[in-house]
Amino acid sequence: MMLVACSHSESTARTSEPASTSTVERIDHDTGSLNPVLQVGDYRLGVVPDMFVFGPELVIYDNGVVYAELFDHVQDGEARYRRVTGQVDEDQLQWLLGQGAALPSTSPVGGPLPVDAFPLVVTVDRQTWELNELGVEPFAGFLHDVRSTVDTAATEEWIPTRWVVRPYGAEHCSAVDQPYELSAFDAPVYPHLLDQYPLGEFSC
Repeated sequence: MMLVACSHSESTARTSEPASTSTVERIDHDTGSLNPVLQVGDYRLGVVPDMFVFGPELVIYDNGVVYAELFDHVQDGEARYRRVTGQVDEDQLQWLLGQGAALPSTSPVGGPLPVDAFPLVVTVDRQTWELNELGVEPFAGFLHDVRSTVDTAATEEWIPTRWVVRPYGAEHCSAVDQPYELSAFDAPVYPHLLDQYPLGEFSC
């Protein structure tokens, strides 16, 4: 289940496209295949009061490979997600990293949150923000651009090889090789975190 944060307003759709990066300063980033440079969302394992399990919404790696768990629809009262992977090119990556570098450094953004809510964690390169309100600019526009870029690029199905699960009432979490029967109580493990979540039980 992907991470969903408290939102008090919806962002306005943006139609901007990645500008050519040939005339602007390019942002250096690592080149290893499993180094995340942009991540929306994080793990929340057993969030009260319903013990739901949330994972990142999307991750973009430094080689442009993206993995995402995107909301698709509601069926039989349960949220359904598309788990997809794909590739953004270097110009697109530079465009997003450049926007991230220009964001205000202050965090948290908006708020305060209700006691049963939690912020959306966004990381770009080495900077992390906690967004208590998703409608605050320029963050709302940045999230729109990230999501639309990933939605366009991620066209192949992603079948995770590992999941974090915490069934309702369980005292511990487990890393398993199959999703739980109810998506509200599981989250896929992204490729760069497989070593962090080996198969078996662990403290949440």
